[in-house]
Amino acid sequence: MSRQELAEAVNEYLGAQHGLRSGLDETYIGKLERGDHRWPNAKYREAFRQVLGAASDATLGFYIIRRQATTTPRAGGRQSPDSPPSNGADDLSGVDAALWVAPDAAAFIGTFTRMDLVERRDAARMMAQLAIGTALLTPLQRWFEGGHGPRIRTGGRRPGFGVQEVEQIEATARAFRSWDDRFGGGLRRKAVVGQLCEVADMLEGVANTPLTRRLYAAMAQLAGTAATASWDCGQQRLAQRYYLLGLRAAQEADDRAFGANLLAGLSRQLLYLGHNDDALILIHLAQRWSGGCGGGKVAAMLATRQAWAYAHLGEVEAFRRATGRAEELLAAAGPDDLHPYWIDYFDQSELAGVTGGRLLQLAHHHPKLAGESADHINRAIRLRRGQRLRSSALDRLGVAEARLLAGDLDEACRLGHDAVSIVEQTPSDRVRVKLREFAVCVDRAPRTAKMSELRLRLRGILRTPSLRNEHLSEDTCPASASPAT
Repeated sequence: MSRQELAEAVNEYLGAQHGLRSGLDETYIGKLERGDHRWPNAKYREAFRQVLGAASDATLGFYIIRRQATTTPRAGGRQSPDSPPSNGADDLSGVDAALWVAPDAAAFIGTFTRMDLVERRDAARMMAQLAIGTALLTPLQRWFEGGHGPRIRTGGRRPGFGVQEVEQIEATARAFRSWDDRFGGGLRRKAVVGQLCEVADMLEGVANTPLTRRLYAAMAQLAGTAATASWDCGQQRLAQRYYLLGLRAAQEADDRAFGANLLAGLSRQLLYLGHNDDALILIHLAQRWSGGCGGGKVAAMLATRQAWAYAHLGEVEAFRRATGRAEELLAAAGPDDLHPYWIDYFDQSELAGVTGGRLLQLAHHHPKLAGESADHINRAIRLRRGQRLRSSALDRLGVAEARLLAGDLDEACRLGHDAVSIVEQTPSDRVRVKLREFAVCVDRAPRTAKMSELRLRLRGILRTPSLRNEHLSEDTCPASASPAT
């Protein structure tokens, strides 16, 4: 449904149901998309809910930005879609207020996933803006300070599932996570969302029990995978929403470690989009929230995300201190460290890759770091477990770029061709963005025969349908943002 089609459908509903001669058009829909308007009047919200099949205003991303919402009629019987400006008090921010206060988290999550699955994704994304700054941080901090244990519901029906069903869903959550880690690109995004929707249906209205909390933990993990898959499709707004839905599910499961992991994912996304100060605040919140849960690997991962933020901020010494802390924590964890399965990926290869990638970022301002960056990334390549295509592609693009910054043009060309061969095997949006960044570096390099050959190959692959910019969502990060390594 286009903007104009949506506007016409809403106008038709308002005329039929309320006798209003509404002049809503695609321009107004664009203002909703940009967040210029965030709380249309009651009749307009009703119309949007009916046209888009949404159960609540929060599902569409509408939220109150004032103490009281009033409506001023316009001449000719037309109503203003928005209330007068707010004085700024009691802003509820861009994060759906209902997410944190809904008594039944499963019902809220189920509503959103159903919207996603029935091809109203574009409308949902249009209404729900990517939250940054205080719009994201304030409600998270208030929620954290108010306690984030499971909400004990009184009453509720007995679970209609047993241990065997929960074990099957846990195995499915593991499989989806493994596939996303291996291939990237959001290849199974809808399958993950479909499973998440089914779990939400199972949990809706169910009493709080140990088995229920176990299923909520699986739900949180599915939401985390839906977030990374959406991100890898270039759908940043959906990715953020699924991170937040997973956070609420982790609260119901009383899973502090995975909740911290989801906050780290949100932080990583903000770094990817260039909101570095916000990302650092989220990492500190994640470290406080985890409270040491999850073992040494989880703590080490959070320390690397902190280092990541410092690298984006250009704080070299703080980056090195945080990286050193991550190395100590990972070494202390050892092979017998008890940790959840979802942190298995974080090993010496991952630490080397992340460290090398951040040094590469710093090397653009401090060229002497290029060699050190290449050393770390080469170590990651040697240690990396097989079949992790997205990580392998990012590693190889990174080491080629490091050699280019170091002035080793022939080696950079050889590594660049190797990297492109891996890139061709994954449709990951993060890989596409990194490839465009590498192409920019190649364009700026001295004109040699080998460099010209690599330049032509990069231009060719960037023109292929799967890599054209027009196939990327409007949510895709700008080329200047540095993707994950």
